[in-house]
Parts: sequence; structure tokens; C-alpha cells
Amino acid sequence: VAIWGFDRTVRYVRMLYCNLHVKFGKGFISTTSSTATYSPESDLIRIEMYPASQTLKPGPGQHYYLYQPVTLRGWENHPFTLGCYENANSKEDSSKLIFYIRPYDGWTRRLRDQCQKAGTEIRPKLLLEGPYGHQAPLHTFDTVLMIMGGTGIACSTHDHE
Repeated sequence: VAIWGFDRTVRYVRMLYCNLHVKFGKGFISTTSSTATYSPESDLIRIEMYPASQTLKPGPGQHYYLYQPVTLRGWENHPFTLGCYENANSKEDSSKLIFYIRPYDGWTRRLRDQCQKAGTEIRPKLLLEGPYGHQAPLHTFDTVLMIMGGTGIACSTHDHE
């Protein structure tokens, strides 16, 4: 129980760090502009987020945990590989993170149903925790082999000489 309690405490502190940022003169800034768009043609949900913490540096091969806190199951978190990211234009902006999710059961199905009920796009309050995993230094390899499955991309590198 102590190990589980310690793990939960550390994860909540990390989630606060990833989603809240204090700016002098502006107060608290939180993760904003979460957009979830469902495409029936591809059966994918595209989530775009702007994390509040500007110290988080997204990179290839990393994953995040996503939470939707204002639901009946707000404690649930779901791991997703980062599908794409756009770097910030200035120090005032944060990077845009993009996730591609195939809805199956549970939270992803409920998120898809919310998008369909609203048309195709919703603006849910989402929180993230991460990044986890190492950044793969893809620029150091002559050949890069990417093995893809489902909607995520597993990063694997192989150096050919």
C-alpha cells in the first residue's frame, strides 16, 4: 500500500507540473485548447493539446498519459504515443502535441461518442502526464526502420554500415 500510495503521489505531482505553469503577473496558466476530432472515414480521433509547461520537450519515441478529469472516471489515465508535434514559435508559446487514437472500448469509445454527438469536434478538458521514454536520436543513424502497428508508431533504430 505504501508503494502504491507513493506512486500515486508522485504521478499527481508530475501531472500538476505538466499542466500548471506560474507566470509572474499572469498567475496560473494551465493546459489549454484541447481539441478532439473524430473522423469516421479513418475511424481515428485526433487530439491536439498545448501543454502549460514550457519545459516539456517532446521528441520521437516518447509517450504520454492522458486524463479527462471532469468525467465520472476522471482518475483513469491512458498511454498514447505522440503522433506529431509542432515546436513553439516563441518562448511565450508552448508546443502543440498531436495524438492519433483508434477508439475501441472504455474511454476512447466514450470520447468518440462525445465527438459524434457534437458533430465531429469537441473541446474536452484534458490533462497530460509525460513525456516518458527516451528521445531517439534519429539524426545519428544512416538508416531508420520504423515498425508500425495500429495507429501508433513504435520507434526502433538500426545502424547499417
